[in-house]
Amino acid sequence: MSSARRGRAEVAPRPIKKALHCYKPIRLPRIAYRAYNVLSNGMNGPTGFTAGKYVDIPVRTPSKSDKRTAEFEKAVINHLRKDSTEPSPFISATHDFLRVIHIAEEKRKAGFPVSIAVIDLWEVARPWERAARSGRHVHYVKSLFDFLALEQWQKHLYYGQSEYLIWGQVRASAIIATFSMDQLFRKFATSTLSLSFMHLDILTKCKRIREFRVTCVRTASTKDHGLAIGYLINCIGVADDLVTIFVSEILRSFQFRIAEADKSFLAAIAQGVVVPGGDDASVVKRRFKFILKGLLQRCRLADNIEELFSERELEQCITEEVVNGWVV
Repeated sequence: MSSARRGRAEVAPRPIKKALHCYKPIRLPRIAYRAYNVLSNGMNGPTGFTAGKYVDIPVRTPSKSDKRTAEFEKAVINHLRKDSTEPSPFISATHDFLRVIHIAEEKRKAGFPVSIAVIDLWEVARPWERAARSGRHVHYVKSLFDFLALEQWQKHLYYGQSEYLIWGQVRASAIIATFSMDQLFRKFATSTLSLSFMHLDILTKCKRIREFRVTCVRTASTKDHGLAIGYLINCIGVADDLVTIFVSEILRSFQFRIAEADKSFLAAIAQGVVVPGGDDASVVKRRFKFILKGLLQRCRLADNIEELFSERELEQCITEEVVNGWVV
């Protein structure tokens, strides 16, 4: 052992913090959500979003040095303060599906219809920003807290674990889908499924997301639960090539750990996505296999459907009896 190493004092290991949220991304997630109504700041709608500061003036292109300025820090603090009236250069979004549903319900209680937009963050950010949690156009709030040393916000029990601040605007090309809470509840009310399979009826009554996670999230992944998730995606109108990404984010939000025994749960999700569409049987079968294969690969259970499902099991998932069993 060298003299330099012998003379170095031993440092106690740093304590490991438990994650307060279901998902701490190591890179920019593909999907985020924004709940909005007529009271939301800026311009909001299915054709895009514009931050309050840039409603009447062109959006300024952010620079690399922005985060090191006092003006940027002030803008972040003003945006996060509920009592601030100063127009913000940011648009808030979250990658947590349960949180956006909870936010939407809180807004809906004020008496105004609420819509939720599904945003493609990779379309908002530049290609070189996707490998990091924060860049120039999309900022992960937790990373901003660490960078700007804003410990006072964590003392008030706000950790920014799921929130992203988008600079300036979100163009229509980055909007994957939009849906309203009222529309969602109406569609589920006229089907054989219920939002209670995902406990969303309980979520709307909880004051905090953490309270909901502790009491409800650990439920077993049942077939009915999978059908409800699939039908939810069908109601929202997510394209087939984005369904697997969308499902994986919802499963993270629910804290589900998918194992090989949950293959019927994943099949039920794919079934819920494709069956209510009223397509031709051959189209339903092709879409079902495409989505199920993507889910199995996304959850790292199998590269091909045939590894876990027999041909008979697949046929049972998409029989005429099942198709006709839906009331939509």
